[in-house]
Amino acid sequence: MKKRTLFACGLAAALFAGCSSDDVTVDNGTIDPNAKSYLSLRVSLPSTSGNSSRDTSTPGNQKNDVFNSGDPDEYKVSSIDLVCFDNDDKIVDILPNISGATWTGSTNGITTEAILPAQSVASTTKKVLVLINRPTTLLINGTAPLAKGSTFADLNAALTVTKTENLTGDGYNNFFMSNAPLSDGKTAGHRTVLVNVDTKKTKELAMADAREVYVERAVGKVSMTVNNESGTHWTPATWTYKIVADEGYKDDEITIKAWKIDNYNLKTYPVRKYVEKADTWEGYVANEHGQRFYGALKYKGNFSYTPSGTLEGRTYWAEDPNYEGKDGLQTSTDNFDDVADVATLSKPQYCLENTFNVDNMKNENTTRVVIKALYHPNGLTSGETWFRIGNTKTAYSASTLTDKINEVLGLSGADVVKLKAHGTSADQYTYAQGEQDFKEEMFAPASASNAAITAPQITTLKKALGSLTGFIDGYCYYTAFIQHFGSYYTPWGNDTNAHDWGEANGGKFYNYIDNTLTGEEEYLLGRYGVVRNNWYQLELGEVSAPGSPKVPGVDTTPDDEVKYYISTTVKIMDWAVRKQSVNL
Repeated sequence: MKKRTLFACGLAAALFAGCSSDDVTVDNGTIDPNAKSYLSLRVSLPSTSGNSSRDTSTPGNQKNDVFNSGDPDEYKVSSIDLVCFDNDDKIVDILPNISGATWTGSTNGITTEAILPAQSVASTTKKVLVLINRPTTLLINGTAPLAKGSTFADLNAALTVTKTENLTGDGYNNFFMSNAPLSDGKTAGHRTVLVNVDTKKTKELAMADAREVYVERAVGKVSMTVNNESGTHWTPATWTYKIVADEGYKDDEITIKAWKIDNYNLKTYPVRKYVEKADTWEGYVANEHGQRFYGALKYKGNFSYTPSGTLEGRTYWAEDPNYEGKDGLQTSTDNFDDVADVATLSKPQYCLENTFNVDNMKNENTTRVVIKALYHPNGLTSGETWFRIGNTKTAYSASTLTDKINEVLGLSGADVVKLKAHGTSADQYTYAQGEQDFKEEMFAPASASNAAITAPQITTLKKALGSLTGFIDGYCYYTAFIQHFGSYYTPWGNDTNAHDWGEANGGKFYNYIDNTLTGEEEYLLGRYGVVRNNWYQLELGEVSAPGSPKVPGVDTTPDDEVKYYISTTVKIMDWAVRKQSVNL
């Protein structure tokens, strides 16, 4: 006679796989692979009890986990699929579209947890994976990669090429979620992605021993705001900043008109990949930065993670499919439209996680935010095309630049030359964004009040003034590379929030560009990057100069060598929250 069992599992991380006295057996004592058991799951979505991160921007707050629930749409559950594995991580059962869950929520209708009705599963089930709002690109119902006999590795290699909307829904209300990796922060044997489960002989015993599974969203979240504290020179109602420092740009105004995530990933894994370098990361527990790779799972504010032998700790790093380089990133160098208002500017955007080792901590590998701003030089008309010549800081309108040109050429009266206004009509000239040479086509033909410019005069202008840089319609662009651990946990150079560990090295901070110290992975791994289910809040701070007249390209320059003209603070939330200040 075959024995049958019932068990409930609320997806947690404290059980270990293996044969137990509760396994389904036949009369000779061996496990019956054809028998069925029953499984009930307690699924916990990312919430203040199940996810955390750290605000590294506020002095004194670096050692506190920070929580933020986010928006109700980010918690909606349209479908739940359960994938069951044996001890060898092979799929033994697939349960699509589980129904009947009763979800409980906090304020604002945010769903946090549900206990699923008991489901009939293969008795060889030893581990489980929960897929919420599974994208259609991740197939199921016996079709690879979600087919019986396939391995977890097969499954997790299946979604390496996709786009963000496939994992969020077009309306950003259908976020794909899967198991969150957990670790005790000590050894490779004490971390897990799949949740280990034991069967029970009765439904009552199973329900009494319910376990939890924590899931996380498969994308990162980015939002932006401005520093609205007194004395910051921002006008929050319009996102306008006035430069007050007398360094050539005094009283110029910058108004943020749009922003977008750029140089983002097109590849991801269905489940966050944590295992490849985890042994190394787990060895970074005792450095001077504190423990940045692990945090509290259930206890808000518990930064001081104490290894306990049980899988309680959230993990704060990952490896994406292009961890060793830039393959698969999408960079948009074209212009983008203004948004309607500050409310639209404040809306979040989403992207796939993008991580890399220290050797690849370069512009071409790093996800960034491109900020479009209307730059209004003091004394000119807001929104008009303006110019700079050579390396000077002076802003010229078409009219004042014409005066400067005639001064250099020594022209007056009817002999002056006239610079065309920017435009596309026959009597205008289409100036390029950014740097360009003086050309005869930029000047008006001879008339009663002006002469036509000559080739020798063009040569004189190039020699005397250098190149011409055009800010078309007054627009410029700033970039901010998204930091993950940031300056407190991974200090570099003269970071103002840097930890004092550099004092032990003669006052020098580690420089990963010229290798002044060893141990770059230990000290700097994760300084930049985007990890799924982290909310990167960029706060715009001080602005010191105009940005680039066109969207800057990416290159092999190390991330910390780029000169920025806007300061940002990044804060990451639960959604884990990282706040980053940005100085323009």
